[in-house]
Amino acid sequence: MHVHRPQDQLAGCVWLPCFADTARLSLTQQLLFVYRLAVGSRFGVDGCFLRHFCFTIDQFLAGVRQSADNAALAWWFLALPGASPQRISREKIPKSLRW
Repeated sequence: MHVHRPQDQLAGCVWLPCFADTARLSLTQQLLFVYRLAVGSRFGVDGCFLRHFCFTIDQFLAGVRQSADNAALAWWFLALPGASPQRISREKIPKSLRW
């Protein structure tokens, strides 16, 4: 599976396609156990992303599971209350998520 770069965008948002790829690999147990433990960790970039857009790792994994592809995931993501254009704007993204 091709894993997107962190600076790639989906729905105008950096980190989303890379995070989705990692989540898909984790859900299918194609990541080493130690990496699966880190997916969505509140201490890393995933946690920063989740806090910034006001949703949980469980919600994200459910969105990834129910989305057939990245286009469907983009629709799911943009429907979240925390995924407003203002929050997606580069100026509003925490520095740890910028590239």
